[in-house]
Amino acid sequence: MRKTITVNGMMCQHCAASVKAALENLGASDVKIDLNAKTADFNCPDAVADGNIAKAIDEIGFEAEF
Repeated sequence: MRKTITVNGMMCQHCAASVKAALENLGASDVKIDLNAKTADFNCPDAVADGNIAKAIDEIGFEAEF
């Protein structure tokens, strides 16, 4: 399932790489980060709850919201 999440606090490519890695650790694929829009767009297995996705991003220091 394709999802888009807003990620506040991303400012550079290092931030984007951290968010991408966190999403991929949950099983996400085809992760696209847009620093200007502060979003992450990705394919994610249906079994992964939105709350778990937001929590994984929050745990690395960013604010995530669907």
